[in-house]
Amino acid sequence: MIDISRALTIDGWMQPEELAWLAEQAQRRRFIVEIGSYLGRSTRALADNALGIVYAIDDWYGPRDVDWLTKEQRRAIAVEFKKNIEGSKARVEMISCDHATASISETPDMVFIDGDHEYASVISTVGTEG
Repeated sequence: MIDISRALTIDGWMQPEELAWLAEQAQRRRFIVEIGSYLGRSTRALADNALGIVYAIDDWYGPRDVDWLTKEQRRAIAVEFKKNIEGSKARVEMISCDHATASISETPDMVFIDGDHEYASVISTVGTEG
């Protein structure tokens, strides 16, 4: 049975159906990489259902396409993220870097890309192969 109850309490844009899908996928995974985590809504859905570890890759600056976040709010994103993932089932490791420069030495069994939503940025992150 999936658990998205805590994920639903975190601000973000993912709908309950999308969180449920992520949770279902996570139940079969031991090594998950999430690119773009913001405040942790999707991370929490993954981490409360994963079998192992979730790497959360973000620069912790927040969405670029919004003007309502103040400098103070942007500086607090990483702290809020940590608070939001406390007590999750799986271990969550925060990696602070630009999405395009992220590097993991092992091969994950699930990658969820939810960083910059522009085509050119996604291609620069995952490459053009595949």
